[in-house]
Amino acid sequence: MSEALVECRNLKYAYTRGGQTLVVLDQLDLTIEKGGFTALMGPSGSGKTTLLNLIAGLDRPQSGEVRVLGVPLGTLSSTALAEWRAAHVGFIFQFYNLLPGLSAVANVELPLLLTSLSRSQRRRHADPAHAFAKAPVDHTRYFRIFPELVIADDVLARFQASRRAVVVPDAMAEEHGWRAGDLVPIVGDIWPKSDGSWDWEFEVAGTYDVPPESALQPWFLLRYDYFNESVADWAKNEVGWVVARLDEGVDPKVVVDAIDRRFENSSDPTRSLSEDEWSRQFANRLGDIGLIATLILAAVFFTMLLLTANVAALAFRERVPELAVMKALGFKEGSVAVVVLAEALALCLLGAVSGVAIGLALESPLNAQLAPVVGRFQMSWIDAGLALGIAGGLGLVIGLPPAVAARRLSIVRALRENS
Repeated sequence: MSEALVECRNLKYAYTRGGQTLVVLDQLDLTIEKGGFTALMGPSGSGKTTLLNLIAGLDRPQSGEVRVLGVPLGTLSSTALAEWRAAHVGFIFQFYNLLPGLSAVANVELPLLLTSLSRSQRRRHADPAHAFAKAPVDHTRYFRIFPELVIADDVLARFQASRRAVVVPDAMAEEHGWRAGDLVPIVGDIWPKSDGSWDWEFEVAGTYDVPPESALQPWFLLRYDYFNESVADWAKNEVGWVVARLDEGVDPKVVVDAIDRRFENSSDPTRSLSEDEWSRQFANRLGDIGLIATLILAAVFFTMLLLTANVAALAFRERVPELAVMKALGFKEGSVAVVVLAEALALCLLGAVSGVAIGLALESPLNAQLAPVVGRFQMSWIDAGLALGIAGGLGLVIGLPPAVAARRLSIVRALRENS
């Protein structure tokens, strides 16, 4: 059996309100093992928050004992308890509980005042502009699985030779002034070390480049073997995701089904997805991206329809005298109608050509920023042709009413109104 993280024995806690005593915890016994997952569920007033307050050292039981990591919290003085909370407990309050006199960054920086970090180090940790993603990877296979990543042979050799070695994106190294051979101290934000500290130190082996068209994130890459050896016991031998690159002609569905069947009865069943499907499902955590995009595009299309129709109508009114003169000079009704219709088509197609050109130009930058979140953005020539076709149809719809009006235009009435 694994070591206990939390032990509660014979806990009792009651509130007195209006002369009545409400017992919310009555002789409660609870054990939570390290590495376990426990959810406290129950109706309002059943004692969930009270129990959490006792475990976090925010309150003391009226009777019974609470031990966290073997420490009996009831025996600690107020000062010792505050030091224990600062060292071992992180809080996510039900309400924000931000200090109104401080900025958001200053609120995040506030607990760091209890550490030995300097002011500049605290700011670096608190300011999200200085945060970056870190990932332990298999140093022998990562760059073979993702051959689109550009890394020099000597950098890769140094990464594979030293257990504490890391490789960082070019832009990150430039931002922080890192060079090959530098020792980089990192204060962990999720994973503590096995000795209880949060201070990690790595040696920069060099840099690598993430092409703009890649869906990969520019991560601070460290070696999984060193991470697994050094991390706290409860986090050892854990893997978040595994990537498999398939040979040409292999059916992804067959591979996905085979992997999931192999682990379906294990303690850690898998759910395998293609890269694009994983990106779409990740984006759906933010909402139904497809529905959101459809609603936005529908609103844009409707707005374009109204604006273009309004411009075409205004242009027709301003050109009524000119059209009347053209008809008076001998231009046929059909020719005048075609001129009006052609103007509406040109107006719509000009906007469509500009939009398609911008879409093609932004394809690579958008993929670099959005592919890991919402999937890849692809603009093919078929899409371009479809866009131009829709624009042409829109032009016909908008231009047809003024074209019919131009065909029926009375020369005498138009010239009289203009005079």
